[in-house]
Amino acid sequence: MITGKGMYIWIVQRCGEPKAIAQAAKAGGLSHMLVKIADGPFVYYGANDWNDHSRDWSMELVHALQAVGITVVGWQYVYGIQPEKEAEIAAQRIREGGIQLFDIDAEKEYKADGMKPKATAYCSRLKHLVPDVKLGLGTYRYPTYHATLPWAEFGQFMDFYMPQVYWAGAHNPVEQLGRCLREYAGLPYPNIPIYPTGAAYREFGWQPLSGEDTAFLTAARDLYHLGAANLWEWYDVKIVYPEFWDEISSFDYGSQPSVPQPPPSSVLPEYVLVNAPDGLNMRLTSSKTGQIVALLPNGRKLHVVGVQKDEDGKNRYQVYGYVASWLTKPL
Repeated sequence: MITGKGMYIWIVQRCGEPKAIAQAAKAGGLSHMLVKIADGPFVYYGANDWNDHSRDWSMELVHALQAVGITVVGWQYVYGIQPEKEAEIAAQRIREGGIQLFDIDAEKEYKADGMKPKATAYCSRLKHLVPDVKLGLGTYRYPTYHATLPWAEFGQFMDFYMPQVYWAGAHNPVEQLGRCLREYAGLPYPNIPIYPTGAAYREFGWQPLSGEDTAFLTAARDLYHLGAANLWEWYDVKIVYPEFWDEISSFDYGSQPSVPQPPPSSVLPEYVLVNAPDGLNMRLTSSKTGQIVALLPNGRKLHVVGVQKDEDGKNRYQVYGYVASWLTKPL
């Protein structure tokens, strides 16, 4: 897999010549970079105009990074409109670049109704076409906020997770990283490496304060012993706000274990055991009539991250959805 400090890059064209980017990444101590190579069912060339293929900036950068010993993780934003076509484009680009690691950026489109079979179709096709490539899911940091995303359907194919731990609007990166890891421990397919992505950008008047990216990387490395961590995004860091780069480039992530250590337990039981012979409904909200988002089998281990009352005053445990606490017991 990957170890060390990495960074995403989106529109390569606006960041300079690929060989110069690769040299700067090497000098800044990056072990890997995440390069966008596909967008939905289309090839992505790394240009300001997504369909401008007069020059393949993305693939030039892939090869330039590989030439200086930096691992490339390809990434694609997926929409689920043509899932098998999206997978075929991804596989084509993966082969062109000789890429061994691939990050699937699935966000709001995949929260809509009817997306579970599309997630399965996309992943199945991609895994069939490039069976030796390691796949990762790069998406929201808190599954409890996004329970309708097809976590199980994606998760069954994943080799790693890359949650987007963007603390925009706040200044508590370590706290948000800890919560993210606790919530990911409760997903249907936990216990795979997690390589979180922190916030190194400005938007709507917000930006990380000096030292926050260092705090995020330090927590990932020293507190949670994660093999790698990333930051979004090269253009903001290197071109627009170079003070971000000064801080990030001076941080030595080093090599960490490839399998993350479990996050600290919460005050709630860390795991509970389902005691429902016919399975247990997990709902989108704590209401007893809330939308059912999954049926969990009896015996399923759950990592509890919160608790809320339903209309009858009964506790419902929050995992990546809500379950009836009275049908569970502590391990």
